[in-house]
Amino acid sequence: KLLLYISPFLDLFISFLKNKFESFSIIGSVIRFAILALFLIYVLFIKKQRNEKIYKYVIVLIFYMIIFLINRIAFSPSLFLSEFTSLIKFMFFPLMICCLLMCLNDEKNELLNVLYLTSLIYVLLLFIPMITNTSLLSYENGKSGLIGWFYSPNEISAIVSILFPFALAKVLKEQNISKKVLYFVISIFYVYIIFSIGTKTPVFACFIILFIYFISLFFKPKGVKKFKKIDFCNIALLSFLILFILLNFFSGSTLTNMRNQHVFYNKRHNEIKEEKIPESSKENQNQSENGKEGKNQNQS
Repeated sequence: KLLLYISPFLDLFISFLKNKFESFSIIGSVIRFAILALFLIYVLFIKKQRNEKIYKYVIVLIFYMIIFLINRIAFSPSLFLSEFTSLIKFMFFPLMICCLLMCLNDEKNELLNVLYLTSLIYVLLLFIPMITNTSLLSYENGKSGLIGWFYSPNEISAIVSILFPFALAKVLKEQNISKKVLYFVISIFYVYIIFSIGTKTPVFACFIILFIYFISLFFKPKGVKKFKKIDFCNIALLSFLILFILLNFFSGSTLTNMRNQHVFYNKRHNEIKEEKIPESSKENQNQSENGKEGKNQNQS
């Protein structure tokens, strides 16, 4: 639990060192790999009581990572270090959550509280740089977005996407109306931060998660037929969040970024075509000139 609480600050520390020293990217991944390896050894080989479904899922992920790295060593050894650092970046948080799920298998409420608090820490560390005007930009090629003091928009997008279902579950599971309203206001703030990053991945993930939660509200467990007041309240809250996301998507920076990205890649594609056309025309001209010289030599 403590590691999840300090993971946002660990990411900030690594991001700071990456911005100051470009070579620290590999060292940061090694630190993450060492922490992850220790926890995996504990939950896979030392801890006796564990969730077998999650255990099998983790084994599959580990085999995938091993096969992926072996493939890189065999076919693209020069890309091994960059692929290793990228793999650790994107697999660190999902595997750490799996470790936590196996450690707190019988304490679901405590697990939800830990992940919810972790998500709030990340959101605050994104929000504080925004209001102090010290945030780093997500992109430098005409697209807008802010990533706080974190290093990569893709990394922080993946993390907030993974944590969003737990932030939303806190809203839906709460029975006290006053606390439910408070968690709901925080969830709106969470969605606002997601849109502020400027990447499309967390936005689509957020919408899909909301849609799945919304549909699941209409499927009651066996023996429960009637809808309760809390169910209607959850439906109303999710409907508002879905509407809020759609309004932000069509009026915010995400759609603009997607359009700019489309224009950027089309422009780059046309530039590449223009660069290739003169080369091919030159080759055709040389071939025709060589053919004429050959004919003249034969005639003479």
